[in-house]
Amino acid sequence: MSVTVLTHPVTLLLLVGVALGLLLLGLRPRVFSASLQRPVGTAALLARALWQQRLQAELSRSGRYGSTLSVMLLDIDHFRRINDCHGRRTGDGVIEAVALWLHERLRDSDCLGEYREGAFAILLPETSQLQAEHLGQRLQQSLAGESVVPGEFGDITLSIGIASSSGGVPDMPVLLAGAEAALDRAKSQGRNRVCT
Repeated sequence: MSVTVLTHPVTLLLLVGVALGLLLLGLRPRVFSASLQRPVGTAALLARALWQQRLQAELSRSGRYGSTLSVMLLDIDHFRRINDCHGRRTGDGVIEAVALWLHERLRDSDCLGEYREGAFAILLPETSQLQAEHLGQRLQQSLAGESVVPGEFGDITLSIGIASSSGGVPDMPVLLAGAEAALDRAKSQGRNRVCT
């Protein structure tokens, strides 16, 4: 008889016990994303594979109804320095804090996901490139006036790249490549800026 580790009753009880123990200590259990093999500490932040599934579904809907959508890639500027100087656990805390901060500023219809370490992706249905650009600028201005992550990090800034689709059904790799190219321009032009 084969037993799957996560469905075995003893394993499930052990996991529930550990989670309850962490909660009693005031610590939040971490959920591991199978597609990223790293912790994703907030329900507001989808793992990359799930985010891409939502993007594909929205691209299909956009093509069917001729609506617009935008994709915004956001990179925490100098994130590697935070990880190197303060450790991965601190870096994960920064990702979590920024993810929660972003989630609080998005519409219910928007979809926030982790794109890669220190970078986020936001799916913006029914949003033109100009509207997405304005949102990116508002996020940057708001972030500049807040201390999202307490500690010795200084100001956290974001480089943002945006790509949009109007009607038609571009394939996902083309749309993401456009957003990545825009993000690369934002970083090469000095970081802490929005590029389309």
